Amino acid sequence: MAGVREQKYLAFMLGDQEFASNIAVVREIRGLEKVAAIPDSPPHLIGMMDLRGKVIPVVDLRRRFHLPPVEAGSQGQVIIVVEMDAQVVGLLVDRVTEVLSLADSAWEPPPPLYQGPAQRFLSGVANLKGRLIVLLDLTRVLSREEVQDMTDLMAS
Repeated sequence: MAGVREQKYLAFMLGDQEFASNIAVVREIRGLEKVAAIPDSPPHLIGMMDLRGKVIPVVDLRRRFHLPPVEAGSQGQVIIVVEMDAQVVGLLVDRVTEVLSLADSAWEPPPPLYQGPAQRFLSGVANLKGRLIVLLDLTRVLSREEVQDMTDLMAS
């Protein structure tokens, strides 16, 4: 159909909830690797890892979204690598499900119940054959201040 613009989205799971993000913001997807803890860090900052000679912070999206934890090293967990305010960050998710090709019209605005800080990174919702998928802007899951604090913490 002429004029319909489709984009690609990386779909992933956190518990029973499916999320997606524009694949253009994803640098790479890595299997769960050794993550070194950072003392006195926020609960969602689970540590840091080596990414081809560069040390990057790793954020557990479950903890960031205040979801119940899963057993460490659960099968299927992966790290989605993105860039936030010039800082490369790994985001731990339960598993990646697929790459979706969806028209922009497939997304509806998030419901008004998403107020406060969540509005910053919740971009929309799609209902695909009974699958409710929440669209996230992974580059905005952390505020600029949180990214800076994380960078400072890793430098100390």
